Amino acid sequence: MFLLLDLECSLDDRLTFYKGPSSEHPVLRESCDFDKQQYIRCESESVYVVFETSDTFALSRWRLRYDCVRKDGFGDEVVIP
Repeated sequence: MFLLLDLECSLDDRLTFYKGPSSEHPVLRESCDFDKQQYIRCESESVYVVFETSDTFALSRWRLRYDCVRKDGFGDEVVIP
């Protein structure tokens, strides 16, 4: 389970969560507006997250806080290529 605690991004930017290790998998959720904590449930062992900026000259800034609860009780891993 992926618990989205806090999300802030520019008006036309988007954060997309995919059900699996790449963007070729089905979309779990697309989000930019954040008004409360959101649970994102996924049966896959990984969730792929993509941040897309809009075509504006404004600075794109975003913040994401989350918690990941795995079935085996171990912590999560974040990979930033």
